[in-house]
Amino acid sequence: MVRLILFLARHVPQAVIVNSRATAATLPHARGLVVAAPGFEPAQLTSTPPQPEQPPVVGILGRISPTKGQLVFVQAAALVRDHYPEVRFRIIGQSLFGEDAYAERVRAEVQRLALSDIVEFIGHVTNPMAELDRLQLCVHASPTPEPFGQVIVEAMVRHIPVVATRGGGATEIMTPDPGAGPLGWLVEPNDPEGLATAILSALDDPADTAARAGNAFATASRRYPIAKTAEQITAVWRRVAPAR
Repeated sequence: MVRLILFLARHVPQAVIVNSRATAATLPHARGLVVAAPGFEPAQLTSTPPQPEQPPVVGILGRISPTKGQLVFVQAAALVRDHYPEVRFRIIGQSLFGEDAYAERVRAEVQRLALSDIVEFIGHVTNPMAELDRLQLCVHASPTPEPFGQVIVEAMVRHIPVVATRGGGATEIMTPDPGAGPLGWLVEPNDPEGLATAILSALDDPADTAARAGNAFATASRRYPIAKTAEQITAVWRRVAPAR
């Protein structure tokens, strides 16, 4: 099936729209390849950093799935607790697509590591922005490269500092412009120790963390507005649509 899709992408469409350069790299011979990143809506952008809760809360937002890395998040939480026992961790989202067994595995790991007093399962939420605003730090822990990484951008435009796993769209989003400061922290996938180290770095130096969040806000708000996405897609339609 994958080979068929790649063949069709190379020979059938007049244009192919993808969500990142990382995705584009998987279609090297596709005709009319255009990158149009999924942008944020105007209401998601805030010019004023929120006041996060105290004690600090570190969160991961997304469906509970092996592709999202909540298990690694929990294992990193155990390491952070040794240095900051007051920090709380939130898992925001629920399992979908038959992934309940993984969710149970994550819950079992919380029990095994005796973390039930600091790890909270929030479940599905209808207002992700409100949950992001409660966080001191947003973690993206996907063990496999994601095509984009929407939650990273959503956190950035809320001034929420981000730790993300390297690879795919996440690396693309977290790469600063030439000469600009870092936008957050990138860690290797499936590495609880590396993730914990990055979280500790963010907690240890609030001034540096705020600077990174400010850099990320400025970069994401310029790169990823939904109006820019619409312009890119509209330009493709105009190019490939038959003349009237």
